Amino acid sequence: MSYRKGADYIALITFFVREGREDVSVLYLLRCSIIDLNSKQCKKNIEVIAVLRSKALDCNIEPIHEGTIKLVDDNWQEYMKRY
Repeated sequence: MSYRKGADYIALITFFVREGREDVSVLYLLRCSIIDLNSKQCKKNIEVIAVLRSKALDCNIEPIHEGTIKLVDDNWQEYMKRY
């Protein structure tokens, strides 16, 4: 298992949604999050991404969710480059 300070970076996270439950990865959650690129939260997320990358988990291989693209609208490619 991939533990650092008690964290399992490859474990799936279960969300309970209207249709039942959905198991997703931390990479999926990071790719779906839409945050202000100049915020403290963005800086923290980038730190998390760096830790994950050091554990051979790369956000860039995770597909971008269609809903994320729609929410970011026309600037989604630029958004994803920066985040």
